[in-house]
Amino acid sequence: TDEKTVIDLLTHRSSSQKQAISRAYEECSKRILVNDLKSDTGGDFEDVLVRLANLPAVNDAKDIIKATKGAGTDKKILIEILGSRTNKQIKELSAAYADETKKTLVQNLKHEVSGDFGKAIVTLAEAARDESTSVNVNKAKEDAQALYNAGEKKMGTDEAKFIEILCKRSIPQLRQTLVEYKNISGKTLQKSIEKEMTGEMEELLVAIVKCIMNTPAYFAEKLHESMKGAGTHESILTRIMVSRAEVDMMDIKAEYKKLYQRSLYKQISRAIVVSREIYIKYVYVQVTMGDGKTQENINEDINGEFTAPEMAHVWDDFESMLKSPYPPADRGTIKPKANFNVNEDVAALRKAIQGF
Repeated sequence: TDEKTVIDLLTHRSSSQKQAISRAYEECSKRILVNDLKSDTGGDFEDVLVRLANLPAVNDAKDIIKATKGAGTDKKILIEILGSRTNKQIKELSAAYADETKKTLVQNLKHEVSGDFGKAIVTLAEAARDESTSVNVNKAKEDAQALYNAGEKKMGTDEAKFIEILCKRSIPQLRQTLVEYKNISGKTLQKSIEKEMTGEMEELLVAIVKCIMNTPAYFAEKLHESMKGAGTHESILTRIMVSRAEVDMMDIKAEYKKLYQRSLYKQISRAIVVSREIYIKYVYVQVTMGDGKTQENINEDINGEFTAPEMAHVWDDFESMLKSPYPPADRGTIKPKANFNVNEDVAALRKAIQGF
């Protein structure tokens, strides 16, 4: 069908290839691809197609704009995006934010969020995290002791110390700090944060710690939460599926299996029922499966149940954390198409969109 053609194209081209398609589409038709996708679709289906057509940084910027618009701020979106992105990704979304709003992200956030939570969010938005890959064990021990002194060891909590260390140190350095913290306190830093803090500050710092340890597992949890209970939160599901499709979706799938004894493919198939938008489900399946559709991978994704399952104790698995390479390798399911022909893709899109 026409919808299937558009989905197949948008889920099997890299972001840079899709930007080339968008430019050629506009030159050829004198129309904006994203606008045509919006005019011919609607609701959650429109959202997922537009996200797939946009650059990831543009999607992040638009999500933050939406989260800070109006009377209240959706702090969960700020936590998810700014707590998980690299310096490079934050700088790119900041540039996209400035293009959209003609204002700077940091200055706007200073007006939107306050208190210790606001300070932490602004610090993350400044993209000032150390990017060194070397580890100083003595410094990790000092930071671990400082965190212990600022939390577990005193009445009240010195949030500024947590912000300084967790929002600015490099990821490899923080991984060693998490190990040293447990050596000092006998518990994980996550457990201490959950004991010492509440509300949005607790949620943000826990998200940062989880992403330090295992970003794919963090997003596996978020995906599961979006499909848990009476209804499926398509906006959350779509945001994560699209934003991680070229980054680490393969690892998210693996972590999902460890955590929930079921393949992500199978959970999506159960959560998005036929009475809902059938094409949204098809998009999610394409993003989950990616281009590596060997029969073995298909069987694994579809069947995907564990026998004699063991729950993964992922948030205290320091051995796996320390072995995990940083920066991580490209582990996305959407990859650049070989023998890419932009003119053929534009022609296929124009024909498909006219038939919506």
